[in-house]
Amino acid sequence: MALLLSLSLLCGCVSVVTSSCHVTSYTECQGVPFVPGYNLVGEGFDVVHLKATGSAVIDVKTFMSGGEQGNCTLCLNKLLNQTQKLPASVKDWKIQVRCRRSLSSKVLSSTQSVLRETSNSLSASWKVGLGLPAVAHVSLGGSHSSSSSFAQSHSKSNKVSFVSHKVGCSYYRFRVHSYPPLTKEFQDSLHRLTPSSKDNSDFEHFLSLYGTHYLRQVTLGGQMRSLTAVQTCEASLNRLSTRTINNCLSAEAEAVIKGVKVSAAASFCKKQAKKLQHGHSFSGTFSDRSVEVLGGDSSVGGVLFNPHGAAAFQKWLHSIRSLPGLVQYKLTPLFRLVRNPRLRSRLRKEIKSYIMKNAVSLKCRRPCQAGVQAQDCSCSCHGHSLVNADCCPQEFGVAQLKVVVVRGEGLYGDIFSKTDGYVKVFYKNQGATSGVIWNNDFPIWNFVVRIGSAKLISRT
Repeated sequence: MALLLSLSLLCGCVSVVTSSCHVTSYTECQGVPFVPGYNLVGEGFDVVHLKATGSAVIDVKTFMSGGEQGNCTLCLNKLLNQTQKLPASVKDWKIQVRCRRSLSSKVLSSTQSVLRETSNSLSASWKVGLGLPAVAHVSLGGSHSSSSSFAQSHSKSNKVSFVSHKVGCSYYRFRVHSYPPLTKEFQDSLHRLTPSSKDNSDFEHFLSLYGTHYLRQVTLGGQMRSLTAVQTCEASLNRLSTRTINNCLSAEAEAVIKGVKVSAAASFCKKQAKKLQHGHSFSGTFSDRSVEVLGGDSSVGGVLFNPHGAAAFQKWLHSIRSLPGLVQYKLTPLFRLVRNPRLRSRLRKEIKSYIMKNAVSLKCRRPCQAGVQAQDCSCSCHGHSLVNADCCPQEFGVAQLKVVVVRGEGLYGDIFSKTDGYVKVFYKNQGATSGVIWNNDFPIWNFVVRIGSAKLISRT
């Protein structure tokens, strides 16, 4: 079976294993383990941070329907060759093996691109019923996730692009009942909330414990994903494009995943690596990254870009069958579980307020110094001899030159009156002339001349 699963990662196949489940008695179910990851469904979830809270909302520990004299459900997990039980609140449990053929990668040109990508990864149904306003250029879901926070930490840097990589497998899929039983702790927490209270602290505490939503349907397995920050113009000066960096990072990761180097990519990247510091790999040179490991042994963190990590990756891959993590999910807002109409309305309002309070603007923070600004805030230049398509200098010593003529002091010109002064500025074939300030030996112009891209090394 281990060999079969390894091959399915390489072939990129999808297979559904027919669920072999049957209803039986308490005696048969009592000593049988639950299906892997059973407690991930029905858990509280914070849609702002894209993170499960660890607090159970739905009761997934009860496995008997109708008490000890009722019945329970046992299923044969063919991946582990073991009989396991389902929580009474779980429906439609099935084995569905889905493994990517190879690494998935993407180049994201700006912080705003990362935020949009993160937000778009969510199913649109998470918003249903919350009454969130349709605000343009704002990130709501996932605005403070680990990838979004990593990207925002680079927002003040000078021109940063991001490269994302993802690989993994999913094995199990199931959901909770449409009207699931709640845990006693969650019910007690609801009872402590007062709908008419003017103090928000109880609701803030509630949201910190349970989040904004609960996981109503889950797909479990394992996933490794990374987000690497690339100083675009610094790389450009070394004759490396973001796309080349992405391709060569992918080649290094593919060698870990498949245990062998892809010859064509390896040959190309070996030539490109000569532009790096001696002996450095692409993953070693471009090492400013955020890494997430979902499912399995999470201690393997940086194995994706470890040249000696092939064995560790295979070990992790096999471990996620018994220790799966959350790969995909569908969410429902917590207020939908509340029966009291006044409390339901107040909790909905507080969830909405929390999400809006943590919204992040997607508007561009600064204009492009040269070229045209795209919707994702990246800059593109065309027809410039000294900068490339990313508006980065083609060589060292190229800068955006701006001359400011501030003032003149003690000027002497006219014999019978004070000076009538103006200034001319020249650079190569460019020139500009200020306006005239009449009868003033101490004129103040504050005259700005934007030369644009200029090579400064050979000039003073």
